[in-house]
Amino acid sequence: MEGGLFLKVNKKSLTSAFKALSAGAKMHRKYAKVYSIAFMVSEPGKLSVQVPGGEYIIDAETSGKGCFSLNYKQFKMLVQDCKKKNLELKIESGLLTVNHCVSVRVKRCAGSINVPLSLSYSAAELARMDLARIGNEVIDFWGLSSQIEDAKSEIDNALDKAYMQLGKYWPPTLTSDDFKVLLKDKMLFNHENRK
Repeated sequence: MEGGLFLKVNKKSLTSAFKALSAGAKMHRKYAKVYSIAFMVSEPGKLSVQVPGGEYIIDAETSGKGCFSLNYKQFKMLVQDCKKKNLELKIESGLLTVNHCVSVRVKRCAGSINVPLSLSYSAAELARMDLARIGNEVIDFWGLSSQIEDAKSEIDNALDKAYMQLGKYWPPTLTSDDFKVLLKDKMLFNHENRK
């Protein structure tokens, strides 16, 4: 996407995309500051609007190929506040300009941006992702770092509670750490231990 990207999108189509993908944003409202929406052009005349675990394809005038992401909530408010029927989006040098008047910084990714998540993904889904296979660039592109850390912390807390409740039934040689390792390997398909 070095040469830039130009899109002309109908506001009604974008609103439909937001409606179709809103379940993910609602489910992850806690992460509104980092929850991202991505736009990808891989074929002329088609725009893929994506959130982690969801995709909605709309017709659009396109020039160039590539993908970019930005904050879901902020872009949704920008679209809602726009008075024009069509939005002109121009992306150059990591900057998105909307209708020649508003500019915002965006993230770009040259490779695949797919992450193995459902639209209303859980902490376990985040923790099960093979981060080495997905890559830091894609994790950063989607703004998932803080969500992954919170998911790991949530699971560790649940394992601590489980150990405390089941502790009296375990043999004395089973430590809390051993218990966590056993459960994590079974529950999360622990990728670190497979290497």
